[in-house]
Amino acid sequence: MITYQNIEIEGVRIFYRETPWDDKPTLVLFHGFPSASHMFRDLIPKLEHQYHIIAPDYPGFGQSDSPSRSSFQYSFDHIAEIMEKFLDAKGIKRFFMYVFDYGAPIGFRIALKHPDRIQGIISQNGNIYDVGLGEKWNARKEYWKNPTKELREEYKKAFAKDTIIGQYTYGTRPGSVSPDGYLLDILYTQKPDYAEIQSDLILDYRSNVALYPSFQRYLREHQPPLLAVWGKNDPSFVPAGATAFSNDLPDAEVHFVDSGHFALESCCDEIAGYILDFLGRNAIVTHKCDCDKKAYGAACLSKLSDEFYVTESTEFLLHHASDIQLLLRQTDWAKQRDIDTIKKSVENSLCCAIVNQSANKIVAFARAITDHATMYYLADVVVDEKYRQLGLGKEVVKHISHDTPELDGKYAVLITKDAQTLYSKFGFKDYTYHCMCKFDD
Repeated sequence: MITYQNIEIEGVRIFYRETPWDDKPTLVLFHGFPSASHMFRDLIPKLEHQYHIIAPDYPGFGQSDSPSRSSFQYSFDHIAEIMEKFLDAKGIKRFFMYVFDYGAPIGFRIALKHPDRIQGIISQNGNIYDVGLGEKWNARKEYWKNPTKELREEYKKAFAKDTIIGQYTYGTRPGSVSPDGYLLDILYTQKPDYAEIQSDLILDYRSNVALYPSFQRYLREHQPPLLAVWGKNDPSFVPAGATAFSNDLPDAEVHFVDSGHFALESCCDEIAGYILDFLGRNAIVTHKCDCDKKAYGAACLSKLSDEFYVTESTEFLLHHASDIQLLLRQTDWAKQRDIDTIKKSVENSLCCAIVNQSANKIVAFARAITDHATMYYLADVVVDEKYRQLGLGKEVVKHISHDTPELDGKYAVLITKDAQTLYSKFGFKDYTYHCMCKFDD
């Protein structure tokens, strides 16, 4: 269920749409120009059952307040600060972000300042590369160099009625775009001082282009999971802006849909499918979970730290198979195991992993090979040497041997050289040399 709420940030009323949290991973939706959070009206219902969705309107946009220019600085730096404070006020410390158009420089400013908060990025025609700027930006760059009063007036055509309709419909199939979105945007242009507020931001867009190298450096240094899904017919942010992500993120996932700038208007189902697949492979669990509850293949181990989570999701483990390989290289028995073998073992076993959310990597792993009838063999229990002495070994063994319903009541076998004390806490008893067994009554 979507709720429509308001919150005051720096004396400014910020309107936002939100779905129930319920320990779900959070996705923040950052809208573009000249729109507001209503651009997500069709997308949110397709995601809300699996994710906590929150979509604010920026100051000067949509249903949020539009304070006077004399009391409020309309710049991308300031709007990003307001959005950061909005997320803080809502208690959102870790999240995925969807960035579109203006949402890209706003979201990436937050990522630059708080890289540890970003779990992943979905860029829908949200550009941070010079090569992604269409031809119209050449004239804009000249304006930024010489911002005369005459040019300021000329660029007010960017939010003229016909321009807005064109932004929605250009590059789309005839009849595929509902008028609801652009008519509401046109209505918002009638708000007091709208033209001057938006003119301030059109000029300040130069600050975004100046930050492109910093945004790109953030990607290279932190390697967040990223999905770029792009309306391929967008004349403003062209397809090269989507493919450029792969220069900084070798694992970036890039898709094109047959649409223009406002691709959600005509390709919402297709885009939602890409998003659900991407989040399914990368979402762990929201930080708000405060107990050992399972949520979408993950459970929070709050007794250790808010930073550690355990997941059983096969999709997630396959996507992070390289982390498992690095762990196994620290063992005596699996140093040479190749990535394909690891993936096959994950697919054919019951597995769990503990993830350090700040480091964005698996730091403990265990798997059980079972006949699903009478017994299982506990294998590949390993904790990253940098994270030992934190109780992670105990937690991963507890989770797979005690908290996995598929293994309840089954005879268990394991081989260990020196961890008998650990396994004995969970009902395993010495059987023969290095072999321990247990039977759950």
